[in-house]
Amino acid sequence: LAGYTFVISIMIGYLYFLKYKGTLFTQGESVRNPQFAFINRPFSTIIVLGSFLAVFSLPERSAELKHFQLLILLIPMARLLANIVHQRLMPYIYAFFLLFITEFFTEGVTDYGLMDRLSALALTIAIFTIVCLAQRQKKFVDRADMSGLFKHSTKFSILLCALLAFSFFANLYGTVTLAESITKIVFTTLTAILMFYTLVNVLSGLLIIFIRRRIAHAPQILQTQSLKLERNVIGLLTLFTVFWWFLMMVNIFGAKEILLEWAASILAYSWQFGALTFSVEGIFNFIVILIVTWFIARLVRIVLTLDIFIRFKFPRGVPTAVSTISNHIIFVVGIVAALSTLGVTMQEFALIGGALGVGIGFGLRNIIANFVSGIIMLFERPVQIGDTIEVNKTMGKVQSIGSRATAIKTFDGSEVLIPNADFIASDVTNWTLSDERRRAVLLIKVDFDSDIEKVLEIMSSIAKVHEHVLDDPAPLAAFEGFGDYYLEFKLYYWLSDEIIPTKSDIAIGVFKSLIANGIKIPTPTRNIAIHNENSK
Repeated sequence: LAGYTFVISIMIGYLYFLKYKGTLFTQGESVRNPQFAFINRPFSTIIVLGSFLAVFSLPERSAELKHFQLLILLIPMARLLANIVHQRLMPYIYAFFLLFITEFFTEGVTDYGLMDRLSALALTIAIFTIVCLAQRQKKFVDRADMSGLFKHSTKFSILLCALLAFSFFANLYGTVTLAESITKIVFTTLTAILMFYTLVNVLSGLLIIFIRRRIAHAPQILQTQSLKLERNVIGLLTLFTVFWWFLMMVNIFGAKEILLEWAASILAYSWQFGALTFSVEGIFNFIVILIVTWFIARLVRIVLTLDIFIRFKFPRGVPTAVSTISNHIIFVVGIVAALSTLGVTMQEFALIGGALGVGIGFGLRNIIANFVSGIIMLFERPVQIGDTIEVNKTMGKVQSIGSRATAIKTFDGSEVLIPNADFIASDVTNWTLSDERRRAVLLIKVDFDSDIEKVLEIMSSIAKVHEHVLDDPAPLAAFEGFGDYYLEFKLYYWLSDEIIPTKSDIAIGVFKSLIANGIKIPTPTRNIAIHNENSK
């Protein structure tokens, strides 16, 4: 435990040192952001992480040690929460912590008489008041400024207040033991929520810093997936923390044995369906294996993105193909393993698959065609995330390549889902498959009496000085020929980004420069001859 705490201290100290030097963040983030606020409280962060590590590694601690650890946690938790939650909520958190300290030092002082009953009533009223007043602050705070704890607290606060009200009337009625048990449940639940909410914010902040520092110098295709990756990591962390909180609450209230007996009786129930025997335990294992499979697939994708794809240089499109195919393989293995827990053998699985194959082939042929097309696209890689493509008169950038469809964001901001089969059966124009450069052409018409060399010089110079026009290939101004009333010129230049604004800038620049140099833009002219027959 001491070694782990030392490692935590070194890690937090190193992050604080990077923050002090101004090199912690690489993408413009700030320690003022609530998810990174723990960096400003290094000692509080070390105490919180060390305490939770002790809870995780030493579950069989004495009750006195547990209470002492909670008491030590209050100050660092309050300092961290002050930078996480909205300031209107902090006075009520401080009041709750003060109530916890008071209860800690007065517990066991009175006997089970009138004073103990009055003390329980006072505790119930105090908690009820704190919860109601804290919830009331919600109407004074914009939703955008609320923390996650504040946003989703309404229904939970109603439940807690209902329990506290029931405890109050139960105490008045005379069932003091029941009233004190309910108040203890609410009190302990609120304490645990604040503890684990602090822990989740600190750990998620650490993980986000790690991810962003790893991806800061990665290819753009990986950087565009970083937000989705962060959400996945935080989701897994939150799920694990909630499960840990549930187990801790079960142990605190002594419901572990009762819960295990109740679960064993339910899992033992089974029934017959033809030649197969299904049980609640088998269905539970089936669901657990699917969840574990999903978790492993997410974990593999995270490891590939943060370690393998950054450390080694792969050809364009290979990271997406490897990540997607590995996910498919993991899910297939997981589904087969999950079905085996239901008593389905490989022979039975093949028999069922063969019987359903014809029906699935007709009923879901489009879905299967899109899935197979997606696999082909992953291997051939004609289209990749970030490419600018045009298919079925839809043009835009590829956002994601899924099992069934590919998402394209058009240049007017809409997102279009195109079935993968269309990429195999239809003509697809990929403007950035092997080269992101795109040629633009500007057509100019001037008067017959204009200086051709001057026009060519003006057009070429305007393109060369623009920051988004590529030097290689160099811009080319060409004289195309003679029209009915004009001389025709074309300016060819190459771009890689900012295509529409650059084309507008070049056209405006050429027009202004031509006018400034006295070169006129022609207008159509017609000669009309009028013959008067009376004059003959």
